[in-house]
Amino acid sequence: MKVQNYILALVSLLILSSCEKDDVCVENDSVYINLVFYSVEDGSTAKSVSGFSLLDLNGDIVQNYDNTTVSAIALMLPTSETSYDLILQKRTEVDGSTINTNDTLNFNYIPKATYVSRACGYIRTYTDLSIKSTSNWINEVIVNSSEINSNSDEHVAILH
Repeated sequence: MKVQNYILALVSLLILSSCEKDDVCVENDSVYINLVFYSVEDGSTAKSVSGFSLLDLNGDIVQNYDNTTVSAIALMLPTSETSYDLILQKRTEVDGSTINTNDTLNFNYIPKATYVSRACGYIRTYTDLSIKSTSNWINEVIVNSSEINSNSDEHVAILH
């Protein structure tokens, strides 16, 4: 009987010692591309945008900023693609009529998944970011960082 108790205690000890401690994931699991709006007259002065929406190529609203003034947008790009098109539609009122002015941004990038831990899984980052745009109300798009691996950085400047 004593031998069985010793064997049971030894097996229990081996099982408990082989377990890993639980990880707690407190970090954000995804990286966003931060778009910041600036004045075209002075590329270092922030210039907010109001009355605009982000649309996909089908014209469906991705994000609506109709009643909001925005100076920056955090955008998550699809990881299953290497290219993404987005329409920035700005609305202005002229003589009681609403005029929509559209600019299309074409994002080209390489999505990357980096393993963090068992609790956190993978985080999404992007490399080789480049952007082409039309020039209706947006004058210039500047990619400040082609490697997107932090949410605290300003990745893209949009001058309007």
